Amino acid sequence: MAHHPLEPFTDCTHLGVSTKHDGLRSPKTGPSREPWLEALPVCPLLDDFGIRHLGIVHATAGYRFERTNPACPLLIASVYGAGWLRVSETILLLESGEGALTPKGRPQSYSVEGDGLWCFAWICFDELAPFSIGCDGRWFRHEPVVFHKMVEALVRCWESYQEVGMAGKLLEALMGLVRLRANLDPELERFHAGWERIGSRLHLPWTLSSLAGAHGYSIERFRLICQREFQMAPIQHLSRLRMREAKRLLAEARLTIDEVAVTVGYSDANAFSHAFKRSFGHSPRSFRDLS
Repeated sequence: MAHHPLEPFTDCTHLGVSTKHDGLRSPKTGPSREPWLEALPVCPLLDDFGIRHLGIVHATAGYRFERTNPACPLLIASVYGAGWLRVSETILLLESGEGALTPKGRPQSYSVEGDGLWCFAWICFDELAPFSIGCDGRWFRHEPVVFHKMVEALVRCWESYQEVGMAGKLLEALMGLVRLRANLDPELERFHAGWERIGSRLHLPWTLSSLAGAHGYSIERFRLICQREFQMAPIQHLSRLRMREAKRLLAEARLTIDEVAVTVGYSDANAFSHAFKRSFGHSPRSFRDLS
């Protein structure tokens, strides 16, 4: 995550050209000004699990959902593609296998990355979520196929058969998966909090030793947890964070390319350009022109 001054929030929904929502809503949802939400089938079982509505979004270019004061906590689990999540001054690019729990009452927005597609699962909870989210929300990892198939199976089961027993079991399994990801153990809390701090200090000359030290781990323990959580080495994950932030800054066009390089930790502009092209297939200048 990174922290930057950004444009003020508004209340808006832009669905893009052909965005599709497949989901269910609780009777508590009531009439909605959102046609996509009003069109979802009603499933009374959601009330038993503290859920207002849930489903899968296949979002296309131009999709943007933004609220200044959301009334309910929300879970977003990215399945494929990528999208931007912003909560107050915090912005995060969610890629496949990454998700976030966001609190009520904090301005937030969701939008597709560039001209691509973004498929994600969502769960909107009642005002009090069945677990602690915290005032700033939390990031988590998940198995995208599992999350997608579980939500999809629940929606199809209810739409086609309204089979209470099977739908109830699917909801129990889904909420078990959510709780598993929401209630991280203390070690993982510390681990992810450490990476959030590093994400706001990408300009520093991080080494494997200093990264491990910032988390309070030995190098070997740090390597092990990074491999388990990110499926990559610590320095690879650091590079991924730097490239994500560089991509965002280049799209904003507020800084020069050299300034972007320094901001994300590259003192050599040529090294930054090579790293960026290796990650995204375009040089920083070409990417900015395309953006």
